Amino acid sequence: MFFDTDRRCYVCAQTTYIPRLCQGQILTCSRLKGRNTPDLSHGVRGEKKKLNMETRTPKFVTRTLLDQILAGHGPGWTETHIKNEGRKAAVILDLNPCYPPEFSHQPVELWHGILGEKNPENWDPDRNYHEFALAKARAAWRTKVSNSVMFGSFPELVEKDDFKYIGGINERGLVIAVSGLKSGEIDEQVAREFSKILATNVHANLTLSREDKSSFFF
Repeated sequence: MFFDTDRRCYVCAQTTYIPRLCQGQILTCSRLKGRNTPDLSHGVRGEKKKLNMETRTPKFVTRTLLDQILAGHGPGWTETHIKNEGRKAAVILDLNPCYPPEFSHQPVELWHGILGEKNPENWDPDRNYHEFALAKARAAWRTKVSNSVMFGSFPELVEKDDFKYIGGINERGLVIAVSGLKSGEIDEQVAREFSKILATNVHANLTLSREDKSSFFF
C-alpha cells in the first residue's frame, strides 16, 4: 500500500494517511469508509483539476529507433540464438522509461519486436513469448533490478504469479526483456546487449539535439 502523508483527503479535506491506489481502486481516508469514491476531477483541496492520464513518452527512446536497432542487429541474434539453437522465435520488449500516468503503478509497453518466426500462431501453443517477456519486464520495473539480481540477491521481492525464469533487465533507466531463446541467461544476455545499443544511440541523439541552439527546450 502506498501513502501520501502531505496530501489531504479528496472529500473531508483532512490531512491524513490516504491510500493513493490499491489494486486499481482510488480510495479515501478511513473516516470515509463506506462512502462513494470522490470525484477525481477535483484537486486535493477541492479546486477543479483535470488529471493528466495521458501516457508520457520519452524524447529519444522512440519506436523508430527501436525498429532500426532490431533491423540492424536482429539478423545476427536470429542466426546465433534462433536458427543455430533450433528455436522458433523470441520477443524483445521495451517498457516506456517515463513514469506511468497519474494514479497508475503499471508500466506501459512502448515497443516489442520479434526474432525468428513473425506469426505467433506458428509458435508452440503453450509459448506466448510476448506475455512471458512482459511478465519479466514488469518484475524488473517493480523491483528496480534485473530478474537475475532479484532471484539471486533479493528473493524476498518475488511476488505471487511472477515469472519463474530470468530475461528482464533494469539498467540505466531502461527496462528491456527477452523471452524465447534457449535459456533465461541467454534471454537476459540479449536484453543487455539491446539495452547497451539503445543507450549508445540515445546519448548520440541527445548530443546532437543539445547542439541545436534554436530553442532552450527539447
